[in-house]
Amino acid sequence: ESAEEAHGHGGGAGKGGEKAEESEGASEKNNATHVTLATVFDEAVNKEFQDESTVKNQDTGKSNYNVSLEKADAREETVVRINPNKALHPPESTADGQGSNEPAEEETQEEVDKVEELIDQQNNEYVLANPNTGGVAQQLDSVLLQDLTLMLVASSTSGMVLETLNMSPVSGYILSGSVLGPGGFGLLHRLVQIETISQLGVYMLLFVLGLEFKLEKLNGIKRVTLLGGLLEVALMAAAIGIIAFLSGGVAKSGLLLGATLSMSSTTIVLKSLEGHSNQVMFKRVVTGTLLCQDTVVGLLFALVPVFGLKELDSGALGSFFAKLVASLACFVLLSFVLSAFVMPTALSWIQRCGSVELLRLFSVAFCFTMASLGGVFGVSEELGAFAAGAIIGGVGHHGERTLQNINQLETVFVALFLCSIGIIMSPGFLAEHWVFFLTSFLAILAIKFLVFWLVLALLLTPKEGRIAWSVALALTPISEFAFVVIGRSYKLQIIKSSWYFLLVGVVGLSMLTSPLLIQGAKLGIRSAPDQHQHQAVEMSAETSTSASPPRRGPSPVVRRKHTLS
Repeated sequence: ESAEEAHGHGGGAGKGGEKAEESEGASEKNNATHVTLATVFDEAVNKEFQDESTVKNQDTGKSNYNVSLEKADAREETVVRINPNKALHPPESTADGQGSNEPAEEETQEEVDKVEELIDQQNNEYVLANPNTGGVAQQLDSVLLQDLTLMLVASSTSGMVLETLNMSPVSGYILSGSVLGPGGFGLLHRLVQIETISQLGVYMLLFVLGLEFKLEKLNGIKRVTLLGGLLEVALMAAAIGIIAFLSGGVAKSGLLLGATLSMSSTTIVLKSLEGHSNQVMFKRVVTGTLLCQDTVVGLLFALVPVFGLKELDSGALGSFFAKLVASLACFVLLSFVLSAFVMPTALSWIQRCGSVELLRLFSVAFCFTMASLGGVFGVSEELGAFAAGAIIGGVGHHGERTLQNINQLETVFVALFLCSIGIIMSPGFLAEHWVFFLTSFLAILAIKFLVFWLVLALLLTPKEGRIAWSVALALTPISEFAFVVIGRSYKLQIIKSSWYFLLVGVVGLSMLTSPLLIQGAKLGIRSAPDQHQHQAVEMSAETSTSASPPRRGPSPVVRRKHTLS
C-alpha cells in the first residue's frame, strides 16, 4: 500500500507537492484578474490531469507516505500485514460482550516496548521487521524476488523481439515495465524496493559512461562537440526559460526543464548506431556530443537544489554556490588522489592476480563507494558514479579492460532501471491523454531540433549541412536521466503534480519513438558523402604517390610486390 501510494495513478510519483499546490491555487484565485499565457496553459494542464492530481485520501488525519519519509526524523521500515480475519491478537471481550481495542491498564511499559506491532483502524495488524530475531531465511522477501524475475523475463523477451526487428531493445525494456506495472496488468507489488534497486542501474550506467569518456575521442572535433554541446544545453535552457518568463511563468523552472530536456539518451542513441559505420564524421560528432552531455548531466544533478530555493536572492545563491564549489573542490581533490596514487597500484595488483571476477567486484564496489561519497560531499551520487568510471578509465589500459568485463553486469542493472521507468508510465494513462502528450511532445521536439541544428550549422562547414540536421535529429530523444531530474524537481516542489505527469509522459513518448527518429537520421545521412573520409583517402593516396617516384619498366619482382600489396 505504501508503494502504491508512492507511485499513484499510472505508477506516478507521490504527492510531495500538495501543500505547494494549495498555496499556489489560493494565490491564483486572489490574482484571478491577472491572466497570462502561463496561467492559461497551467489551467489547461491542471484540467487535463485533474483526476491524477486529486488526492485519493481526503482524510487529513492520515499521513502521506512520501511526505512523511522526507522528514528528518522518519525512516522506512519493513512490515508484514496480517489479515484482520486471521489476526494473531483478536480484540478482547469485555464484561458486556463487546470487543475493545484498548490495552489493559495493568500492562506495563516494558511489555509494550517488546511488541513491535501496529494496528490500524481497519484492524489490520502490521509486524515490524526485527533483525535480532529469527534467521536470515525468515526475512526473505519472496514477492520482491518474483517481481525481479518478471521484470528480467519480460525485458529479455521484448529485447529479443526488437533485436529481431533490427531495433534498439531499450524501448522493449520500458514497455515491459509499463505492461507489468500498476497501470498495466498490475503484476508488480514491491514498487518502492524495485525503485531502490533500479537506482543501482543509474550508478552503473553513469559508471560505464565515465569509463568511455576520453578526450582523445574528440581529437579534431572538439570545437563541434565541446563548444557545441555546451551551447546546445545553454540555448535550450535559455529558450524554455524565456518562454516561461514571457508567458508569465516561473523562469527558474523553465531553465531547469530546458536543461533537462536538452540531454539526449546516450544508451538509446549509441546502441542504435552500432554497426553504422558508413559515416565516420556523423558517428564521431554524435558520440562526442553525448560525452559532453554526460559530463553536464552529473553537474545538473548537483544544481537541482538551487532551483528549489524559495527566494533567489544574492545571499542564498552565494551561500549555495559557495558550498557547492567547496564540495566540488574537495571531491575533485579526492578523485585526483585516487586516480594518481591509489588506483594504478590497485588495478596493477588485480591484473597480476589475473582474476576477472575480482576485477568486476572491485569495479562495482568502487562505483558504489564513489556514488556514496558524492552524496556525502553534496555533489550528488550520480556525479560520484560518473567520476568513478572516469578515474578507472584514465589509468592506462585498465579502463578498456574494465569496460570489457563490466558490460555484461551493467546490462542487467540498466535493464532493471529502464524497466522501472516503464512502471511509472501506464498504457491506459498515455492512451487517455494521447492528444495532449503528442502536442507537447511535438512542440518540445521542434524546439530541441531547431536549437541543435542551428548550433551545428554554425560550427560545421556548409558542405556538411546534411550531417548537421542528421546529428540534430539523432540527438533529439530525451535522456533517461530526465526521469530522475523531474522526480527530484517534484519532490523539491519546483514543479506541480500536473506538470510532473505531463513531463513524464512526454519523456516516455520520446524514448518510445526514439528508434524512429534515429532511423530517420540514418536514412538522411546514408546518401550524404563522407567528406572527411574522402579527404583522408585522397591524402593517403597523395602521400603514397609522392613517396615512391614513378619507374619505367619495373622488374618482375617489383611488379609482383605491387600486386601483393
